[in-house]
Amino acid sequence: MSDDIQYPDHFIERLHTIWGEGFLSPGGEEEVGEIVRGLDLAGKVVLDVGFGTGGPAIALVKVIVQPGSSASTSKPSCVIGPARMPKRQG
Repeated sequence: MSDDIQYPDHFIERLHTIWGEGFLSPGGEEEVGEIVRGLDLAGKVVLDVGFGTGGPAIALVKVIVQPGSSASTSKPSCVIGPARMPKRQG
């Protein structure tokens, strides 16, 4: 695996400005909702692989968790992942 940083921080900030906080590409929360519409995800465990900066995972929680109920989450990979990454220079 390369130590090169695929997306520098300034680029990620630009993508968030364009596509919305947590999203690195088009779609946003509405698209996530559309993708899972019609699926019965209540009581299911959902794994978001390739979470990027977390926008789709957060949108999934909003879609899956019904008002008045609660969600249990483990420590998110977006918090664990950076701790495993080499320190960025510059």
